[in-house]
Amino acid sequence: QESKAEPTPPLDLSKDLARLPKESQPAFLSPQLAQQAESPPANDGWLHELKLDGYRMQGRKDGSKVQLLTRKGLDWTHRMPTIAAEIARLPADKATLDGEVVVLRPDGNTSFADLQAAFQNNARNPHLTYFAFDLLHLNGHNPRNLPLRDRKALLSELVAPIADDILHISDHIETDGPTLFRNACKMRAEGIISKRAAAKYCEGRSSDWIKCKCLHEQEFVIGGYTLPGAGHTGMRGVGALILGYYKDKKLIYAGRTGTGFTQKTHKLLRDKLEPLEQSSTPFEKPPIEARSGAHWVKPTLVAQVRFANWTADNLVRQAAFLGLREDKPAAEVTRETSAPTPRSSKPSASSAAKESSVTKAATHAAHPIAAKRSASTSNQQPSTSNHPPVRLTHPAKLLDVESGLTKQALADYYWEVAAHMLPHIAGRPLSLVRCPEGSGKPCFFQKHVTSTLPPGIDSVDVPDKKTGAIEPYITLSTPEALAGLAQMGVLEVHPWGSRNDDLEHPDRLIFDLDPDESLGWSAVTEAASEVRARLKKLGLTSFLKTTGGKGLHVVIPIKPTLDWPAAKDFAHRFVLAMEHANTRLYLTKMTKSARAGKIYLDYLRNERGATAVAPYSPRARSGAAVSMPLAWSELDAPERPTFRVADFADWRARLGKDPWKTIATTHQTITAKTLAAL
Repeated sequence: QESKAEPTPPLDLSKDLARLPKESQPAFLSPQLAQQAESPPANDGWLHELKLDGYRMQGRKDGSKVQLLTRKGLDWTHRMPTIAAEIARLPADKATLDGEVVVLRPDGNTSFADLQAAFQNNARNPHLTYFAFDLLHLNGHNPRNLPLRDRKALLSELVAPIADDILHISDHIETDGPTLFRNACKMRAEGIISKRAAAKYCEGRSSDWIKCKCLHEQEFVIGGYTLPGAGHTGMRGVGALILGYYKDKKLIYAGRTGTGFTQKTHKLLRDKLEPLEQSSTPFEKPPIEARSGAHWVKPTLVAQVRFANWTADNLVRQAAFLGLREDKPAAEVTRETSAPTPRSSKPSASSAAKESSVTKAATHAAHPIAAKRSASTSNQQPSTSNHPPVRLTHPAKLLDVESGLTKQALADYYWEVAAHMLPHIAGRPLSLVRCPEGSGKPCFFQKHVTSTLPPGIDSVDVPDKKTGAIEPYITLSTPEALAGLAQMGVLEVHPWGSRNDDLEHPDRLIFDLDPDESLGWSAVTEAASEVRARLKKLGLTSFLKTTGGKGLHVVIPIKPTLDWPAAKDFAHRFVLAMEHANTRLYLTKMTKSARAGKIYLDYLRNERGATAVAPYSPRARSGAAVSMPLAWSELDAPERPTFRVADFADWRARLGKDPWKTIATTHQTITAKTLAAL
């Protein structure tokens, strides 16, 4: 639906723009992202906005051309014509806005489930709304280095003349973040975003933006369970609980929870569920995925479950088991609509006293259409220590004798590099290399969720490629969860090459160059350069990192269009071409005895379930070196560069010049034409 409003006369912003540096309007800017925390900052200097549950979107106007670009740079303009029409009315020739596309419910809240439904129903929904919260470009000038407070003032000048039911400014308040957070949760908002008022706009995740989410909690009927996955042989417990609720006297499937169990509750649940087993499902028409690996039970037990939200398919997302409820009959369990709670729910006396005034401020901060949204608190403040807010037993324990790396130092390192490491591991199944006694002692891989994992670790259901049985794999997305890995002695983090939301289609391929010990650094760099050149001939941009050992990884981001067998076939054919061209130097088979004087071109990282060490991850080897992203120009170094966790202070400055900065916005496809060129 096109906007019928009259064109808006241009604003005279010359005085505001005179102090800003000139630039050509960027085609796309990687968005600034927020770090997650349990409670918002309570001190001054922060602008607090209500967290919107929608799609992050850049609104770009260039003369008569308008684009709406997703956080990955995809052009979705055709899917939101009403919003595009409003962006076209901005009283400026060139402008780039940062904001969120949402669907507003009657109570003023935003609903991602409703937004998904809107796009599934042709995406031309006239009730889509765009909340603009930042200004990234204006009439050939760069405002991104201005303090946020000044950018929002300029944004308000630009948007206010045309603001309506489709285009809004996301307002803020500047006082008492914790109390705002408490009220947001009471009013069923998703949470709040706190932003440093004086900070400039920085691409990527940083502590200048902090997000705090509210949590949902309710009872569910247990209608079945799955057995523990591979790697837990002999454990008496459950893999996941299959959940439901009653509606019109029918048990409706609501999803699964595979986290939150302790060793004690594992056994307790198994002991209680086994006698209740029955051959038929108690659910009303459960989907096919609900049946995988299921042991059905009589629906008599009730579980208390905490979860992030409801999906568009009416399933709980990121659910965690809290305990059994013996005070409520299963037949009385229905889907609740009560408000979510903050992660830490007890307010201090002072914050309770301020609550009424802050509620009014929050109501004003949300646009009149969203006037019923507001905010909540935690009496816990962000840590003022230099250490991450995670619990460590024996923090002085040595994890690497050679470098002197301790458990505390490892946690501190993960916390410091989280903003750079998380984009490469968040939202993916992970395998962790755990070394409880340190790098010189026996280590083991762990990929399944267990009760021993620290807080913040989530699970993703992964069907076994042979049996189809659902297995709960480890996944994480927050700095707290990453830093918490130190408690388990995790010295390596290995992500899949595909994401949780599309497991069967990789979005990264890796060529692992593994040289024989007799070969020097120059031989490996020449091989990496050859891989890069060959990929460039195929029209593919590649990125480079050390392995933390003697080899190199060449990584190519791709659009997730190939399935795993096709991706593996491409990688295999690529390395075979290199081997055939230089059999003296290259080898594509794993045979150890044949590797003398050669470089093994390992393409087997590119198959389902295979992993490779993550950028910035340590290695479980003496010295605890790091797998480090490199600029291609660094191959000219005379010696192999080594970066150790223990020496982080010496190379911390590298984080300011990320050679992989554009990997998330490098969109390329392996096509039939690409394959034919091999």
